[in-house]
Amino acid sequence: MKRLSKGARLIASVAHVADSKINFKVSEVNGVAVVLTSADISVTKTYRFSKAISLFVWKLPSKAKHRYSIPIDSVKICGNSMNIQLPINNHRISLTDHLMGAKLESNAIVNGYDEIGRPVNVKIEKVILR
Repeated sequence: MKRLSKGARLIASVAHVADSKINFKVSEVNGVAVVLTSADISVTKTYRFSKAISLFVWKLPSKAKHRYSIPIDSVKICGNSMNIQLPINNHRISLTDHLMGAKLESNAIVNGYDEIGRPVNVKIEKVILR
């Protein structure tokens, strides 16, 4: 009963970033069973040359942010760790992005619930995409 009153504690770390997916490791450290079901992903494009392009050519925002939510296969974690893959194939740097000095950065929040139904989430921040 004591472990349930403390609640689930999740820790995530990025294992590998590929062109079309992010692999990360999620660990649960309090011994409470957790089921992860969905992910909220936000991808931010930061344009380094936006000020010069806006001054001479056309108006270009300094940042563009895209947010989307995806379901993932249910992953059950209890006192150990699991590797999870998130697809990010929608966002790649094109030729025009290279000319504008774009840098892609991704943040993900993985959502789920613990064994008595309380919502849990774990945040993965500042993953630099190529």
